[in-house]
Amino acid sequence: MVVSFLVIAMFVVTSALWFAGQIGDEAPEGSKWYIVAALCGLPFALWIQLTCRLVPKDQAKPGWEFVSTIATIVVVIVMVDQLQNGLSEALSQQNIIIGFWLIGLTVNFRPLVPIWASPVTLVWAVLTLVDGFLHALAAKDVWHWYDQTLFPISFLAALISIVAIGLAFRKAAAQE
Repeated sequence: MVVSFLVIAMFVVTSALWFAGQIGDEAPEGSKWYIVAALCGLPFALWIQLTCRLVPKDQAKPGWEFVSTIATIVVVIVMVDQLQNGLSEALSQQNIIIGFWLIGLTVNFRPLVPIWASPVTLVWAVLTLVDGFLHALAAKDVWHWYDQTLFPISFLAALISIVAIGLAFRKAAAQE
């Protein structure tokens, strides 16, 4: 549950920095706030691995551990890249892998979370995939429009999903 709170804090802090123009394209020259955003990859990578372990092996869909491991590796690689080079497009392009992982999360967590959490997590997954592909393939105006319009929906879906998964962590801990 603590890791879920850290991930929620990570989303809130990085989003606030992004909206305030302290990270991203609008960041002032020489700003070091990207370090905070980069270090937020650590609790996210840990959260990915813990959610993977929460699904019993006999109930997990084939490939769940593999996709979770790949997602963790991508988050760590992007985190290290950001610490060395500042924010880059790799941050947004990792969303392609994270989006696929979130789809796997939606499928594998269905028995562990409340019924409302699966569709919300699927919305987060689809919007994250779209974000990753837009940043990788589309013109800057297109993904800038996405960031201004659809990002808040993705952000809200992420927070709701993380809370639901945190509740699943708490439920699993109570059963042991």
